[in-house]
Amino acid sequence: MSTKEEEEEREEKGKQQSSELDDLPSSLIVILDLNQASWTESTAKGGPTVIEALESLLTFLRAFFMLHGGNTVTIIAAHPYGSEFLYQSPALQRSKAHGHQQSGALEMDEIDHRLHEKIVSLSKSLKSKSSQENSDSSMKCSLLSSAFALAACTVNRISSHKLLRMLPRVLVLTASTELPSQYIPIMNCIFSMQKANVLIDALVVSDGDCSFLQQAADITNGVYLRPELSKVGSSPGALLSWMISVFLGDKHTRFLNADSQSRSTLLRLPQAQDVDYRSSCFKTGQLVDVGFVCSVCLSIFAKCDFFICPTCDSKIALDRPAGAAVNKKRKVAAGAQKGDDTK
Repeated sequence: MSTKEEEEEREEKGKQQSSELDDLPSSLIVILDLNQASWTESTAKGGPTVIEALESLLTFLRAFFMLHGGNTVTIIAAHPYGSEFLYQSPALQRSKAHGHQQSGALEMDEIDHRLHEKIVSLSKSLKSKSSQENSDSSMKCSLLSSAFALAACTVNRISSHKLLRMLPRVLVLTASTELPSQYIPIMNCIFSMQKANVLIDALVVSDGDCSFLQQAADITNGVYLRPELSKVGSSPGALLSWMISVFLGDKHTRFLNADSQSRSTLLRLPQAQDVDYRSSCFKTGQLVDVGFVCSVCLSIFAKCDFFICPTCDSKIALDRPAGAAVNKKRKVAAGAQKGDDTK
């Protein structure tokens, strides 16, 4: 067989594999941040309310179900006390996936009912917990790391199940900005998603960027979008318009081939600009521009004022605290200057 015939055969096999993957349904995992303080602050600055965001999400899911009869949805709520499943499609709950598939219209009716019921119950539970602890739960950050862990478990279940032939992807809807204390668990989940070839999209309804979600979208080749609050909150359908035009298309609609690592796109989607790749200190949780790295576990610290790594308990080979060499140089310089004055 000649080289030309081999290339044609490989191209034909590639087209067949791409066609088979194009026919696969999508499994959308939505991480919904229900932090009351973040949404209140966003609304005060001209953004949509959490109710308007939920209505836009439900309409977006209706359009998502219309793309393929086998599409499934998982909705995970993140709040200051943890995370929990609000809804999961019946096809993902059954052990035999391709049994009787519920139609999109009937499933949306169930999502409407279940989502409102769960959110009302969740809001009452959060108020009860905050009153018992004599603290305001709205002042705490939502545990997005916990929600990402549930999403990663869902992705693993879909990928490892032989009957669940679906293409999972993640969409994060949040009004929060920085979450430095959750850097380590969030990044662990992000890299596991990248290894599973799963896109992570992020819609941030806030006046500030969330650097970790920027990193998540850039690493997994997803889309990070933070529209201006004045444009999103000006009309009820503005947020929905952004969601449908940017996040509705799946991986094969966005890219020329089945590999999401390719940058060749069919759609003009928002491109990442000036992604903040700063990490956070493993000890204090604060963002670090320049820090110290443990040579054993690669933990990052803002200051090295200890001789044993707090993460892996390895000994740090420092004869003196950081900065001692600088002080010594200053003393030598001062002594030299004194000698010159004596002369």
